[in-house]
Amino acid sequence: MMDNIGVYVSALQESLQKKLDVLLELLKLTKEQGAILKEKEPDMDRFDEIIQEKAKLLDNMETLDRGFDALFAKAGDTLKNIKYEYLNKPQKYITCSSEELPRIMMEWSKSDTPKHFFVKEIEVGYQSDTIPHDVFLVDTPGLSDPVRYRSDITRRYIKRSDWILACITGENLSCQPEFNFLSKVISNKGGDVSKIFVVATKKDMLTNAEGEKKEKEFLIRLGELYNNDSMAVSRFAFVAAEVHLMTTQVIQGINLEPEEKKKFKKALLEIDEDLEFSDVRRKADDILKYASVNDLFDRINKVVLLNRRNYIVNGIINDYIKCMKVINENASLYLDDSKAYLKKLTEDREYDQSQIEKIEQSNRDIEILQGKIRKIRRNLEIEISANSENIIVR
Repeated sequence: MMDNIGVYVSALQESLQKKLDVLLELLKLTKEQGAILKEKEPDMDRFDEIIQEKAKLLDNMETLDRGFDALFAKAGDTLKNIKYEYLNKPQKYITCSSEELPRIMMEWSKSDTPKHFFVKEIEVGYQSDTIPHDVFLVDTPGLSDPVRYRSDITRRYIKRSDWILACITGENLSCQPEFNFLSKVISNKGGDVSKIFVVATKKDMLTNAEGEKKEKEFLIRLGELYNNDSMAVSRFAFVAAEVHLMTTQVIQGINLEPEEKKKFKKALLEIDEDLEFSDVRRKADDILKYASVNDLFDRINKVVLLNRRNYIVNGIINDYIKCMKVINENASLYLDDSKAYLKKLTEDREYDQSQIEKIEQSNRDIEILQGKIRKIRRNLEIEISANSENIIVR
């Protein structure tokens, strides 16, 4: 049944895409008609041709509508059943091997499978020798996702995250949409560019000359965006993840699938036109250096992972101190207003003595509270200084 549902969903999506294409073409022709009518001497022959073209498109749309309705009617009961099978269900836990993981991930997240419509998020836990157990990696939808709900998820995670890896396809480096994307990331992170690594991917899809040119141009613009050239360089990496993975597999004696091997051979030629598949073991260090994945992880390890506890504690402390500062400022404002009101009451000589006493007691309580806040802050700063050289209180 699940296979049939997948076919239904794919067919419905394809039908909707065709209808969208027809509507876009109708819109284009309608705009052309509008432009013709605005001309001093309208081309009415072309105007009539467009009418005929639109009539054909409308007939096509009607055919697509009938096909969609028929398919939806056929799939309707099945889709309803799958809806009730997954809606309002508890979290599902699956234990699997690393070999099974890709298949299970595709089953629950691929867009042409019905299950993915009912998935809020997928959490994968695994043992790693390189990533500490208290580090969570979150793969989010894009900020420009057409589904607002998914974009909102990304914004929330960006604000909550300690660090961000913003991935951009190498071929698109220096394209304006990518800088628009980075600007959105920086904005959602509160302007803190030091916590954002930009990772350009698919390095092997470009020649060495193309890659170097794009990287150079990109770093100039990234430096302008970060307002700090050295920060831009230290927070940028250009990687070939698939090359790294397949090289590692060859070293470990894992046989590549025919399509993977073909793709790998092509990538090797981009690295060096004389590099052949038989050279992989002998030149593995050079290939892995080119892929730059190890370099990226080394930098993340030094900048992020080794200092992660200090970063987290530092963030908590600074948030706490900011909160205390706001409380203290509001208390001071209240105290000033209260004293001004008390002075006015006294000057007017129209006052209730008990009311003045209450105000005066309230003012004394606030002053005591302010003293306690200052003492807590001083003690906190002393404790921090005694236990960590890397934590800075602002």
